[in-house]
Amino acid sequence: MIEKINWGIMGAGRISRTFVNDLKFLSNANVVAVASKDNQKAKEFSSDFNIKYYYDSYKEMVKNDEIDVIYIGTTHNYHYENIMLCIENNKAVLCEKPFTVNSKEALQVISRAKEKNVFVMEAMWSRYTPAYKKIREIIESGLIGDIKFLYADFGFEAPDDPQHRAFNPTLAGGSLLDVGIYPISFAYWIYKKNPIIIETLANIGKTGVDEDAGIIFKYDDGAMAMLSSSVRVHTQKEAIVIGKKGSIRIHSPFFHSRRMSINIGDTITDYYFDYPGLGYHFEAEHVMQCLREGKKESEILTLNETLEIMKTLDVIRNKWGMKYPFE
Repeated sequence: MIEKINWGIMGAGRISRTFVNDLKFLSNANVVAVASKDNQKAKEFSSDFNIKYYYDSYKEMVKNDEIDVIYIGTTHNYHYENIMLCIENNKAVLCEKPFTVNSKEALQVISRAKEKNVFVMEAMWSRYTPAYKKIREIIESGLIGDIKFLYADFGFEAPDDPQHRAFNPTLAGGSLLDVGIYPISFAYWIYKKNPIIIETLANIGKTGVDEDAGIIFKYDDGAMAMLSSSVRVHTQKEAIVIGKKGSIRIHSPFFHSRRMSINIGDTITDYYFDYPGLGYHFEAEHVMQCLREGKKESEILTLNETLEIMKTLDVIRNKWGMKYPFE
């Protein structure tokens, strides 16, 4: 049994800071290294979190024998090469969503991880939160009956700057990969299968990426999901799951909600979830447990499901005729 798991952090931006800040809630998690292409950012990150090693080279950090697993918090366009670098150096990986930019990259990553027998997981942190565990429990109990409809949205107002990651096509910008993946992954988690029909519309902005998107999934049993994303406007950031007997409302923000309401007939029951931080430590704890047990992938978000979601994102972008310049 490994008592402590040593983490390396790849990328010293906002999301990595959020992740490391939540790791402090796990007594058996230890961050030993951080790397950034900007040496000053790596140094400041190291100082702020009292991290032993800092690097201005990802290639140097992955050679550190003290590291058990690497969290990747870089921009989308670098995920593929960053994950591959970790795999080739036999480092377990937790990579921020989207796992890669497209399914071709995802398939290559997954194949190589299996060849090298290295643990790899997409960081869809929502699935490990208390609210999601309760949702699964309620659905499997049959309380709200068979699921027939699902609504979910995620939109925010990004800075009006064409070089911002949300609008920059060279960084794989756009609402779909940045925030649309949350409602899409949620739909996959609820229904546990691929849609048979995908309909979608998007507003493609001046920089060539989707600024707003609407997506409809239809399943083989007639169930549907209505999803939306935006980097131009703030949306409700809620999700509603509707079954034949009742419904579940996951209050904003649904991807790490602390409140949900169950509606059965005229009765509404509220559930509240209290925990420190934002909840990234729940997925980190899951990764560490997988490593202790010698697993090479998560049973909660399998590599096959990650691949299927990436294929769906490809289908959606193809319907818009939207490609990134490096694809």
